[in-house]
Amino acid sequence: MHTLGQLLHLNVHNYEQCPLLSAMPARPGHITAAVVVTLLALLLVAPTSSTRDRHQRRHTLRVATYNIWNVMFNWEVRKHHIAALIHAADVDVVGFQEVRADRDEQRTQLSELKALLPLYKWHVYLPVQKVIPFKGAPAGWELEGLGILSRHPITATNPQPLTHQSPKDKNQRTVLHASLHLHSGLNVSLAVAHLSYDRWQQCVNVAEIMKHVRAARPRNSIIIGDFNTYADYPWPLGGLLHGYFSTSNKCPKYAAQKNPTLEADLVSYTDAWAEVNPNKNGYTFSNMPQPGFQSRPDRILFSKSWRVHSCWLVGRGEEYASSYTLHITWTRLLALLAAAEDAFYSASRSRSCLHDCGPHGSCRCGVCVAGGDKNRCETPNCPECSADVYRNYLIVKALFLCIAGQFLVSLVLFVLQWRTRCSSVRSWCSLSDRQSASPKVPHSRLSILRLLRFVWPVLSLRPVYQLFVCCLCCVLLFILCLHLFEESLRVVYAILPEELNPSDHLMVVATAVAS
Repeated sequence: MHTLGQLLHLNVHNYEQCPLLSAMPARPGHITAAVVVTLLALLLVAPTSSTRDRHQRRHTLRVATYNIWNVMFNWEVRKHHIAALIHAADVDVVGFQEVRADRDEQRTQLSELKALLPLYKWHVYLPVQKVIPFKGAPAGWELEGLGILSRHPITATNPQPLTHQSPKDKNQRTVLHASLHLHSGLNVSLAVAHLSYDRWQQCVNVAEIMKHVRAARPRNSIIIGDFNTYADYPWPLGGLLHGYFSTSNKCPKYAAQKNPTLEADLVSYTDAWAEVNPNKNGYTFSNMPQPGFQSRPDRILFSKSWRVHSCWLVGRGEEYASSYTLHITWTRLLALLAAAEDAFYSASRSRSCLHDCGPHGSCRCGVCVAGGDKNRCETPNCPECSADVYRNYLIVKALFLCIAGQFLVSLVLFVLQWRTRCSSVRSWCSLSDRQSASPKVPHSRLSILRLLRFVWPVLSLRPVYQLFVCCLCCVLLFILCLHLFEESLRVVYAILPEELNPSDHLMVVATAVAS
């Protein structure tokens, strides 16, 4: 390391050695001053740049919003894929809509996701409304609401009930406001919303959200959620983005809220997707299975204190279908067997699906079946999951256990016979007494073996033949199952195209830096 004086001396010396500079008039005083200024600039500018980089890294936040489609279509399978999406996106906080919970809130979809994502230690669930279950549906999931899952501490929450005035939309609407404390010390205000699909009520509720934001005036504000925005009716969201309803906005006549009188009262927002992807539609909602993605109701809005870096979409059905079709089929099979078991033990108990199957499917045996919505059937009236089906299942299960047990016994006998022959060969090849090499079986063991062969004649065969018989019996049993459960298997494999998607919405992910 050189001292400052040595550096000055080296610079003067280099100046004298340089042919180009030596031709210039030598002014050591000027050179020394220039070197000092340069060093001071390096000392001041370099740390400032690195400090700015560290500041950006500390105050960078990755946010996601996702409508998880309540308990539609195999939640026990979908939750694993949703957790994988969140983990792969590496988000700091994610807001959910249409989150179901039991009546006592001991079990929620949010808590089940949290169990699969141990890094997300903080969560909050807000029940918004009760759900009327379908007749005969299994108990549970009677509440629906909003949720937040975060890697940063959630220090406070504040629900904001919204006015319900629409005769079309019977759902109660609420905004979940939460305060986050980042590890860098930054405080963030996060709001999760699921607005009405009624246009008039959207205007009313957006005006209420704007009023709440103006009163709270959070510095680092983020609003995320399913806004149910229509391409031909952008007025509610437009008011939220600008912080007021302009003269061309069609909402004021419905909203009955005054615009702020002072410019300082404005709290405007930036649409993350439109900011970084202005030439892409960013559709996130699909009216499945046709006509595909057609609107962008899911938004992430940052206040002006944020600078948006990136925004992208995840959660398309192709990856989910390729990875989880087998799991979906297995889940449907278990549901059908549960319905058949109910019909076998309780013929008077009715069993239906947990959710609506939509316009393209019908509920049969507790699962949604493709082929239109006119084929609904509830147990015990469905032939595919009747008491006879469960009785046949028990018989086939008993036969399979017998074959499996016989296979294991035959395999053990085959291994023992092989070891005996190998030991005999080694003994004959050795110099020991060959007569003593022949195995001696105790009389009691021979008696047991004769008794077993009398009770189970298959044991009289050689072990290799026993294994062959077991394999043949398995093939015959498989053919018998195809015949006995033909209608049941047809129900299991009649998977709806909608069922091969983790949700009818895509997850929106955005990264921003707080200024």
